[in-house]
This record gives sequence, structure tokens and C-alpha cells, in this order.
Amino acid sequence: MSISRRKLLTLCLAAFTLFACQETESTNHQETKTPTSKSVDKSKGTPQPSKNSSSQSNQPSKEKLIKDAKLSTYRFIISREELSGFSQLLKASTFAKTIHNTDCTVFAPTNKAIKGKIDFEQLIKTGNTAEIDAIVGKYIVLQALSFKDFAEIKTAESINGASLKFNNEGVISVNGVKTDGEVVSTSKGYVYYLNGTL
Repeated sequence: MSISRRKLLTLCLAAFTLFACQETESTNHQETKTPTSKSVDKSKGTPQPSKNSSSQSNQPSKEKLIKDAKLSTYRFIISREELSGFSQLLKASTFAKTIHNTDCTVFAPTNKAIKGKIDFEQLIKTGNTAEIDAIVGKYIVLQALSFKDFAEIKTAESINGASLKFNNEGVISVNGVKTDGEVVSTSKGYVYYLNGTL
């Protein structure tokens, strides 16, 4: 049984058209797959780094912050219930504004640490700023000291001139009084919780 010339011509034409369409599609596909390290934000027309860009993977990781770094050292201390006794003294001192605006380190005694040792309520009632400053100032250093800094720094002077000696044996101790081991990073320095008083 023979196929008519017309049918044969139609089949050849259909095969040719199909072949031509596949060739065009293949060429277009290759053009869109051109490798690039950046993708273009079509809304702005500016190149944007791709998710797999090596510039992102090579960035150094930031140190993990224990607390919210948006707060200044002063704001952090006055917001903590466990430091409420020391924070009341801090508010009554002349140092409040300084540690709010300046890089510093505060070794803050907890409520448990000052209980029975510092009568902060009586001090505040008397309003003796000089006496309050003498107590509060011993706990403040006008330098932001991270945990790593204590590998080299062994002494410092407090804001009111008191001499502080540091020991780093897993946890920091100040004049023999140990911290609880937690370092709080703020936007203006560091806070260490003290388990005793200076």
C-alpha cells in the first residue's frame, strides 16, 4: 500500500517544522543559562549578589550577643530586676549620665550579693551623693572590656580612682570577687554580674 505524494509531503513538512522549533528552543535555553555571580533586580535594574555568592560565605561571623545590644549599659542595668538594688544607687549617683553615653564596663553586684552588705535604701534616703558615688564608682571602668580582654588586662582603675585587680580562670574575678560567668554585651560596653561586693 503506497502513501500518496501529498501525504508524504505533509509529513515531511511537519517533521521539518518540529525540528526547527526544537532548534530555536534549545538556542534560547542556552542563552538564559549564561553563568553569572550576580542576579539583576528587575525592579531597580541594579545587580544584586546571588544567594550563593562567595562574598557572603566569606564574611566573618559576628560574635553572638548574650543580651540585646540596642540598650546602653545604663539602660540595661536599670531594666534588670536582679540588679534593682545596684540600679537604684546608680540612678542616685552622678555617674548615670556618663555610663549611658560612654563606652564602659560595669561589674554589677546582684541583689543577692548586696543583701545585708549595702543598705542602698538608706543611702538613697540620706541623699549623700558623695557617699553613693564612692560605692557605685568602684564598679565602673571607663573602658569596654570583653571577656577576651582579660587575657592581657590584669588591672584597671575604676571611675572614682579605685584600683581593680582581675583574675581570669574560666570566670572573671574582680579583687577576689567572682562574676557569675555571664558576659552581657550592650551598645556601650559590657556588664558582668558580681556574686559579691567590692
